[in-house]
Formats: sequence, structure tokens, C-alpha cells
Amino acid sequence: MSNKSFQMRSVVMRGVGRYLPRTTVESTALESRLGLATGWIEAHTGIRTRHVADPDEGTVMMACAAITAAAAHAQLDPTQLDGVIYTGVSREQLIPCTAVLIAGRLGINGAACLDIDATCLSFLAGLDVAAWWIAQGRCQRIVVVAAEIASSGLDWSEPASAVLMGDCAAAVIVEPGKIPGSGFQPLRLRTYPKGSTLAHHQGFGTRAIRADPQQTIDRHRFHMAGPELFRFAARPMAALVQEYLADLEWTPASVAALLPHQASQHAYRAIAKLCGFAPHQVRENINAVGNCLAASLPLLLAEEELAGRLQPGQRILLAGTAAGVSVAAMGLIR
Repeated sequence: MSNKSFQMRSVVMRGVGRYLPRTTVESTALESRLGLATGWIEAHTGIRTRHVADPDEGTVMMACAAITAAAAHAQLDPTQLDGVIYTGVSREQLIPCTAVLIAGRLGINGAACLDIDATCLSFLAGLDVAAWWIAQGRCQRIVVVAAEIASSGLDWSEPASAVLMGDCAAAVIVEPGKIPGSGFQPLRLRTYPKGSTLAHHQGFGTRAIRADPQQTIDRHRFHMAGPELFRFAARPMAALVQEYLADLEWTPASVAALLPHQASQHAYRAIAKLCGFAPHQVRENINAVGNCLAASLPLLLAEEELAGRLQPGQRILLAGTAAGVSVAAMGLIR
């Protein structure tokens, strides 16, 4: 990809917002429930606590709360949005798409609404679509939002993956920028289907329905082989990041902050080191919220922005892995 293609558009953040469910669950409580040694979860994952949605905190409700917060941060009314892109794995129903339900609840009429699914990398894919739509004049102001209720589909017979997950929602409003080449850079995404069995959730897929009309409960549980997934994705992830930085004419040292998908602390720290990043460059929030699936990256981005840790002109890299197995990176010139 030429450098020129990286400089064709300028799409920037106008506002960010988040929503964290009211209930928090400490790792010590899970250890007691699962018969694990005290301190085991934090020692192995870095997670002390995570948020868990109550029954009245649904996907659409959480997404709307995050968008409302992002609109307030941008000093806008949600009805001023002309695009809603939902990028969470969690959906309230199959039809219509979740973005439609969100727009309806917020009173947004006539906007472009769609869902994008690239599992835990859906937010980056949604940002990329939003950036191109804005750059081409199709929309002027788009919100990209993810809301995840991972707690509803965990398999507690697989504690190593179940204890990782948390619930949350986060939203980013994007609009045209004024400085050429600033803002979000084009996404680079690669997928290696040989690893597709390492993380999966059959849910209401047509294969599951035809095979078992009664929909056994196991089909509604998330399964992940964490260590195998890390080993499968580590080198493709490092190769992609190195090539992407070279195309941007960046170096790891020139990046102010790496915002990784909070898959697991060991995984993203090891991959960051493999890519040439120093520990102080890696931002994380997994200790307080766990792995929030596709909402992980926008939540981290929102928290960094709201805390003032992302300064104008800084180079930021968003990157991560996902079921598929997919790896991706997206640059941001703040």
C-alpha cells in the first residue's frame, strides 16, 4: 500500500463515551465460586474486577448510554448523527440489525444504520467503514459503538476463558478533520481461517438450528482455547504490525501509545514486545474491566481520551486479534 493512500482522508474523533454496568464482580468472588486459590485469577490474567450487566441493562440500553455520553462530550445531540454503526458481538435479536434498534431508541431518523461483525476487531472495521463514508461525503457525522454482555454466554466449565470476560459499552463519534493526513489511518486486517475452531459461539446459527431444534444450552456458550489462540496469532500479528508501521513510515519508538485489544494481559504484552514496543507504550485497562470483546478497544480509547492521555499530534496504534483467527491494526494521528 502506498503512502499516498494513507494520506487521502482526514477523519477525526469528535467525541467518546462509555457505559459500565452497575454491578462489579471481584476476582476473589469468582475464585471462591470456582474453587480456585485466592489470587489465582489476578496472577494469571491481571484482572481484579469486571462489570456484569444486570437484567435491565441490555445491549441497546448500554449502547445508547455510551452514545449519549459521546454526544455530550462532543457537545452534540444524538439526532445530529447521520450514521450509526454497531460493532458488538452481542445482539438483542437477529432482525433488524442492532444499529436500527439503537437509532430508534435515540430518536435518530434517516441515518445510515448497519452492524459490522469481525468479532473482537469489529470496532476497527466499523471505524474504517465510517472513515471512508465520511471521506467520500456519504455521511458527515457517524457514531461507531459496541456493547457487550459477554457474561450471558460464558461456559464456567472452562474457567481459564470465562474469568477473562466483562461487560461494557463504548462509542466514538467521528467527523471530517481539517488537517490532511491526520485522524484515523486505513485499517489493515488479515484472517487465517485454519484457527477458526480456537474460539467460537454457535448461538442461533442456521447449522445449530437445523441440527438441534431444541437449541441445547451448550450452543449458547462461548468456547475459547486461549493458549492455542495466542500461539496461533502471535507471529502473524507481529508481522502485520511491522509491515503496517513501515507503510505509515512510523517506527515503534515514534508511537506514543499502543492500545491493544484486551484479550489477555499475557498475550498483548508478549505481542507488544515481539513488535518492538516498550512496556510504557502499552496502555491497558484489563485489570478493572476484563476482556470486553469488541467493546474492549473503544472502551480503552475512550478512557485514554477522556483522561487526557492522548495529546494532539501524537501517533497512536490500535491493534488486536480476534476469532477467525484475525489480526488487525489501525493508526491514529491524534
